[in-house]
Amino acid sequence: MVKDLRILGRQLANVLLVDNAAYSYAFQLDNGVPVLPYFHGKNDYELRALERYLLSLVNEPELRASNRKLFQLPRYLEF
Repeated sequence: MVKDLRILGRQLANVLLVDNAAYSYAFQLDNGVPVLPYFHGKNDYELRALERYLLSLVNEPELRASNRKLFQLPRYLEF
């Protein structure tokens, strides 16, 4: 299901959507944080990597800029 973050009524510069399905944030690609499915319990690395990334954003005034730089999700539109 595609999720439209505008329904939240918040500044999108301050909103992230963490999801393992890239189509979920198709309406706002720069707000999406792609993750792999979580399957391996306490041995799974994905949640630790997500935690580190989210903590790195604490003082960022515009979350989308950091996302755009790291994940480059708008490039999906080129394919």
